[in-house]
Amino acid sequence: MEELFTIFKAIKLVHKLSENDEPKSDGCKAIRESNYDGFVMWLENNKPGADEFYECARSEDLRFILRILGFDMSVDDINRTFLRAVHYKNKKVYELLMHHPNFVANYNEDEHIRCAARVGNLDLIHTLLSKSEVNPATNENTPLRFAIKNGHVDVAKVLLANPRVNLGNLHEAFEFACTKSRTEIIRIFLERSDTKVTRECITANQELDIARALVNHISFTPDATSFHLAIANNAVNVVKAFLEHPKIDPSAKESQCVRLCIKTSNIDMLKLLLSDKRVNPAAKGNRALQLAVACSSYPAVCLLMQDPRVVEAAKNS
Repeated sequence: MEELFTIFKAIKLVHKLSENDEPKSDGCKAIRESNYDGFVMWLENNKPGADEFYECARSEDLRFILRILGFDMSVDDINRTFLRAVHYKNKKVYELLMHHPNFVANYNEDEHIRCAARVGNLDLIHTLLSKSEVNPATNENTPLRFAIKNGHVDVAKVLLANPRVNLGNLHEAFEFACTKSRTEIIRIFLERSDTKVTRECITANQELDIARALVNHISFTPDATSFHLAIANNAVNVVKAFLEHPKIDPSAKESQCVRLCIKTSNIDMLKLLLSDKRVNPAAKGNRALQLAVACSSYPAVCLLMQDPRVVEAAKNS
């Protein structure tokens, strides 16, 4: 999944660079400057190619794309220009191209719906889904993953509701939504009976009600490893939810969770754990205090020395 996102980042970088490049030809320059007469003159001695097609995809002046459509444009020309227009959010151009005989709704393994999901174009998503040849679950639910990655909640909702989305491949998308704390999308998944919560789902901080729903989900079994993982990742609300769960004992392994906070220099998390009466900061002969001193963590030392259990243990040592 991460490889797919890396590839798409590279594509976005190419787009960004192309936007900042100088025009590739005098024809491109005329389009970019909205010089229609100059473009017509350029066409008298030149044949438009990919560079001119892409400039037309960006232009709001439909005269340019209409003029170019009079030339022989291949399937790739039409569909790549369409994709560029979607990228530029140029609705006039991509809607025009959809009526061209060389337009292919499921072009290049459904690249159109993947692109629409990436930019959050809900109207185009609906249009493409109305075509039976379009597969919304293409490349292991890539459209849904792009919608989640970019926070396009409405697009994610529509894709999740589509019966053609492959339910068997949704788990990674759910994990990704959790790691990015996409609250509204997580709520959608939690309403599904086939959602499974794993340790990877509780590594990022969430709103408290979401954290509680994840920790208490029927498919998830809270354990010390998951609890410590949430602490290490500073997922405060998830840790709060763990502390409320009957299967979690923060005093386990002589309050190891306290020492974990000190090792990671997480003072706010340390305060949260010390507020739980079950936690013993003086465990193992004041090992937490010794560790704080060894780590030169002055805030942790001060916090521990305010706890009467630590002071009493120090007196008796």
